[in-house]
Amino acid sequence: MKINETTRQLMKSDIKTICDYHFKNIMIEELSIGNMFLLWHAVYMNKQYDDNNLNVLKVNGKRILERDTNYNYYPCDSNDTTLQTALISIFAELGIKVLSE
Repeated sequence: MKINETTRQLMKSDIKTICDYHFKNIMIEELSIGNMFLLWHAVYMNKQYDDNNLNVLKVNGKRILERDTNYNYYPCDSNDTTLQTALISIFAELGIKVLSE
């Protein structure tokens, strides 16, 4: 199923937040598909997990992404192909090319 525009914009914002956290002073121009999915998984973990989980990223004690227990790894009932296509285009909009493996 196709990812709707509202969800896509939320994904883009969350991905940008994670990238800004991990790559503060580094300009990332390219990523492998595997690394793209690692960053997407970081978004998912930071939305789903509670504050006690060590994987939740914080700045000055505050989560960088608001918790949402309804956040799905596959938004809008997407499948692997649909999710990958959406992520590649989102990263492209952020100026990051995803390399095919």
